[in-house]
Order: sequence, then C-alpha cells, then structure tokens
Amino acid sequence: VTRSHDSESAGAQLRGFQCPTVADGAQVEGAEHRRTKNPRSGCWCHARRNFVYAAPTDGRALVGLKWMNQLFEIERSLVDASSDERLRERQKRSAPALQELFAWRDGLVGREDLGRSLFSKALRYLCHQEKRLSSFLQDGRVPIHNNETELLARHIAIGRKNWLFLGSDQAADAASVRLSLVLSARMHELDVEAPALPGAVHLPFVGNARPRAHQAHLPAQDVPQLGQLIQRERAQPRAD
Repeated sequence: VTRSHDSESAGAQLRGFQCPTVADGAQVEGAEHRRTKNPRSGCWCHARRNFVYAAPTDGRALVGLKWMNQLFEIERSLVDASSDERLRERQKRSAPALQELFAWRDGLVGREDLGRSLFSKALRYLCHQEKRLSSFLQDGRVPIHNNETELLARHIAIGRKNWLFLGSDQAADAASVRLSLVLSARMHELDVEAPALPGAVHLPFVGNARPRAHQAHLPAQDVPQLGQLIQRERAQPRAD
C-alpha cells in the first residue's frame, strides 16, 4: 500500500531487491529498474486481458487468446517441476507457441491500420511488451503472470471504501503493515490466529518506525525468522 501511484512510491517498494520482478506494463516501476538493472518480466494475464476485452467486438482476438491459453496450459503442467526442468520445457513447448503468436501479431500490424479499437490496443501491448513477456523463456524461476500478488491486493481494493478514512498517516502505515503480515502468512499457509505467528500482527504501530521496530516490543521467542516459522508450521501434522 502506497500513498500515491508514482515512480517514487514504486521505487521504494522495489528498493533493496536483487531479483527479477514480474509486473504489468505500467511506467512507474521503470525508473527503479533502470537504476538497478534488475530484470523485469511481463505479466501474461495483463496481456491476455486486453484480448478478452477486445473479443466481443473483434473475433480475431480469439486467435490470440488461443495461443495465450496454450502458454497457460503448459505452465499448469509444470507447477511441480524444478526451475531447470521448467525452463527446458518452456524452451521446448512454449517458445514455438510464442513465436507463432508474435508472427500472427506482426502480420496484422504490418498489413492494415487497426485504428484505436480495443483489438489494436491489445496488439500494441504485445508489441511494446514483447521483450518482457518473453523473459520467462530465459529463467525457469520467473512466473508468466503476477496473479498471486494481484489476488493479495484484491483484499485492499474490496475494502477500500471501509478504509477510506484511517484517521492519520500513521494509522494507514499500521494498516498496511498488518495487512502485509496477514496476507504473507496466508500465502505460506500459516494459521493467522496461531500462537506461533509473530505477535506483530496484533500490535499497534509504534511511532514512525518501520515494521522491524515491532521486534523491540515483543518477547524474543515471538519473533523467529519467518523462514524458520514457515518450516516449523509445515512440519506440524494437520488434521484433514
């Protein structure tokens, strides 16, 4: 959660990370990526969405959707694969489909003036984002979409009217910290109400400090490293 949707806010969220980032085509992340030179990958769900919107008015969009759906089917078959195996299968199965998709796009863009229709918008997105949308073919760790992050952000979007007035900037910071902790716990299949979860989820925000300052207000046994906590929780037998 950031106060504004701009380059400075996006850069602050990305700062300190030395890994590939998966995002849509928004320009706000561009400045930080140019500074750090970290790889940036595109999101195929954002690319696909444009064709879904265009399909009711131009049936040619269904052709593009066919190739994109093939990419997603391949990814579903590789969910449990290692990153090396996933990369091999992507280069073997996904690369040809991607090549045909881009060839079909180039044929349309070069042959006619598509104007400013929804279909032309979808094609232009593929043109502008081609390098980022192709990067998953070079790194098996990189997902082809950022749906998981989008779904986590959905909680905030749905409750936005309830949280329109949080009382102060400090309260807004506290809310974003708590939401981040709770949603991170859910992502790792941890019980948010379990005693083992760091008590910072239930503490008020202290002063103007960043989240790490919560540790000064917790018993030492309540602030294990998150990775150790995840391993311990997963090792516990679950009642099915």
